[in-house]
Amino acid sequence: MQKSMSACCLHHTDKQKRQNCLNRLWLLIRAGLRQSSDLRIDTFHQWYTRMFMIEAVQRDDLSAVIHVIEQAIHQTLAVSKDEADSLVAGCVDEGLKSLLIPSGYIYLLYRHKQRVVGVVLLKPDNRLSCLFVDPAYHRQGIASSLLQSALIQRYKDDPAAVIRLNASTYAEPFYLHHGFQQNGEKKELPGGCIPFSAPIEQLIVNKCD
Repeated sequence: MQKSMSACCLHHTDKQKRQNCLNRLWLLIRAGLRQSSDLRIDTFHQWYTRMFMIEAVQRDDLSAVIHVIEQAIHQTLAVSKDEADSLVAGCVDEGLKSLLIPSGYIYLLYRHKQRVVGVVLLKPDNRLSCLFVDPAYHRQGIASSLLQSALIQRYKDDPAAVIRLNASTYAEPFYLHHGFQQNGEKKELPGGCIPFSAPIEQLIVNKCD
């Protein structure tokens, strides 16, 4: 029940509807956890609070989203400026496609105090195209929240999906931590290119345990 209702909440693009739905979800979960530890309640409340900071990317957000991608790639990957610019361009192109032909794309941003600080893009073929957070906001759970939000939305329409991605060397520990498994040889490309995949059901269950 928690999965289906949370997916419903995140599906709302209208902020007020999403907030009302999440309020109902929080009341139900809190009632069910009354006999559980305060730690479980606090953990869910952190997730619940973060959902208000995640929303679909709109065209007006593009410049801010591009800035996040640029900062993340230039500051975290051991690549030349030209290589970094090429990686940024590829991510931006995918984002533009999702806005021009939105069917099947899940393109979300994380906003902190009106500032866009993170972005995730999941393509119709279930490939995670990009997941970036402004380096100034690393290690605050933002990437995890974005990933989980995208997975929940996709799970609603495709519960048998297998999520695939190519991770940079920098991001490899993050994806291993979240339940992905390497499914091929690392390619010698700028920043590293490590293929990962995992069933979406496994990823969501691992996150909710």
